Amino acid sequence: MTKLIYEIDPHNRLIIQKGEGQAGIFGFRHVIEGRLKIGKDNALIYHIKAPSKAMARELNLPYQLKFKGSWSLTEEHDLRLTFDKWKRQRIGDELTLKGEIVKIDAHSLVFAVTQKTGEDTASIYSLGLEGSWRADDKNRLTFRVKREKNNYNLLVFDGMWEINRNHQIIYSYEKRITKRAKRRKRHSLLFKGFWNLTKREALTYQLDIKDRSTFDFRVGHGIIEGYAIKFETGIGISRRQRPVRKDIILYGRWRIKSGAGLIFEMRYGDGHVNEMLFEAEAKLINDYEIKFALKNSSGEDLGMAFTLSKTMLKGSGESFIRVLLSKEKRAIYIGSGFTW
Repeated sequence: MTKLIYEIDPHNRLIIQKGEGQAGIFGFRHVIEGRLKIGKDNALIYHIKAPSKAMARELNLPYQLKFKGSWSLTEEHDLRLTFDKWKRQRIGDELTLKGEIVKIDAHSLVFAVTQKTGEDTASIYSLGLEGSWRADDKNRLTFRVKREKNNYNLLVFDGMWEINRNHQIIYSYEKRITKRAKRRKRHSLLFKGFWNLTKREALTYQLDIKDRSTFDFRVGHGIIEGYAIKFETGIGISRRQRPVRKDIILYGRWRIKSGAGLIFEMRYGDGHVNEMLFEAEAKLINDYEIKFALKNSSGEDLGMAFTLSKTMLKGSGESFIRVLLSKEKRAIYIGSGFTW
């Protein structure tokens, strides 16, 4: 049976051509007017407008074509779908949608395409992929595109990410304005979440409270310097031979919260404040300084120890020092089980 060859032209229209038949001849290439859509399990659907009778007869077209395959991200940050085996398409063939990522949230990625609809007209619409966000073993940002049977495809954002003044992650990339243009336009994606530290040598940026979308970054030992926590890490980018070194610095203030533990309070902009909660071993080393050794909520050592003065504890320092002075060993374990 003669297979059909599919491609997307620079105007995001579907092109269909009959594959090589018994006579070794390829059929004519046909521009199929229609509209792209994302269906169940992130399958790509092309709704076809009424074709000519001759085209419909030659290609035997249905009202819509459904393409299944593996999603990926090109170097230009366009979406690419590589086909699975299907009776009307050839395995290994692919479609590349040209556009721009315009919105992200904890469980979706929205891609805008501009499609030519006439000689001087075009329409812009959005395609939404469902999934979750993760960091890979190179500390790159990735999006897991949900597929059927609990499978997923991986979109890898193979570039640097930064942290803005509100402690939010920003990923930036440059893209050619047109295929032949030398000028490039800069695009940025803002990830709104909050930081957490729950295990040694791993720093987490959570995009939702249910942990379905989290970036778990591999980092070195955290260093606490007053009102800042500093982590050294690296990002492995394909075009670089070695990982790019990066420092993650989180700024906030320390508090001791009665009945909870040691709090590192951070501001994320728009008045939003989030707390990193730690258990800790606290020891009074003189009359006005306390040494803390941090633990996670399971009591595991995080390998981070530091000293704070009572003035740095914003009002709770003096009362906590009185608690320590009341103990014979001038030391105490603070956490979920301790109330003062």
